[in-house]
Amino acid sequence: MVETDITGMTELLPWQSRPWLSLQERLGAGTMPHALLLRGPEGLGKARFARVLAESMLCHDTDAQGMPCGRCRGCTLNRVGSHPDLVTVGIPPEKKEIPVDQIRALIEMLALKPQYGQYKVVIISPADALNHHAANSLLKTLEEPPPGTVLLLCSSQPARLPATIRSRCQHLAFHSPSTAVARDWLLKQLDGLPQATGENPDLLLAMAADAPLKAVQLATPGLGEDRLVRLQGLERLLTGQADPSNIAEEWLKLGAKESLYWLYSWIVDMIRLTMTAAETTSISNTDIRQRLAGLAAGIDSRRLFQHLDKTGQVLQLLEHPLNQQLMLEELLISWSRKS
Repeated sequence: MVETDITGMTELLPWQSRPWLSLQERLGAGTMPHALLLRGPEGLGKARFARVLAESMLCHDTDAQGMPCGRCRGCTLNRVGSHPDLVTVGIPPEKKEIPVDQIRALIEMLALKPQYGQYKVVIISPADALNHHAANSLLKTLEEPPPGTVLLLCSSQPARLPATIRSRCQHLAFHSPSTAVARDWLLKQLDGLPQATGENPDLLLAMAADAPLKAVQLATPGLGEDRLVRLQGLERLLTGQADPSNIAEEWLKLGAKESLYWLYSWIVDMIRLTMTAAETTSISNTDIRQRLAGLAAGIDSRRLFQHLDKTGQVLQLLEHPLNQQLMLEELLISWSRKS
């Protein structure tokens, strides 16, 4: 995902200038916190921001705005991903969480002094993927960090972090940019990409809840078609033309988490559509408004809120090593019940 692609030299995104200037002032004043929690919705570039900040702190010749020069020894090492004073911690391949072994190795590394400058920088993304033992192991470092150490934790779901972790970090909140800024940036990213799904920038941003990087992901060729396949499955289920196990199997092949993200957004839109009959009601999935309105017409609002809660619960459970097929089946069975 773009959000966690933090290798190589990077650039700030247009909507990140305000938090950037705030932190540069703190760096200049020598009041940079030893642990910073970058929090906000997925798709705003928090990990990307953390990478640029790390490169700035390890650069020997930043410009007036604190941007890395791209030429010094620190920047050269960062460009090839081999700077000894920058460590990135993420979810290992084939895993769903950050294990304690990674944090233990990190703590050993932090015991060493910075090799090339004043700082040793750690990026943990997504920090909310730390398992219980990893989070506990990190606590002592957060309480008593080695001199010159700065930990940057990126999280789209900070509530999943233990309160003990959150309380030991200073928080930097990221918010969605204005529609004009997001649309202008998105148009540049889409230029030259195949528009296989026919979505326009405004629709992509609406479906991504105004998160520009997420909107780029939604523009992936074929993703729009997969979304409609999932919707057709739900329609078939509710009209008795398919059973929950068949739809669950279909959604699992398309991606369980992605299927539930779409379902969640549809339910939110269906709830909005039941609240008012106005055609101007703001929803995310504007291109399928009538289909969602038709589905919502057969379900009372109480049931829709129950479906929303259940979908959110199953999304959280997907982070654990449970049978995803069975979880999807159980969720879809609740849709086929009349009461």
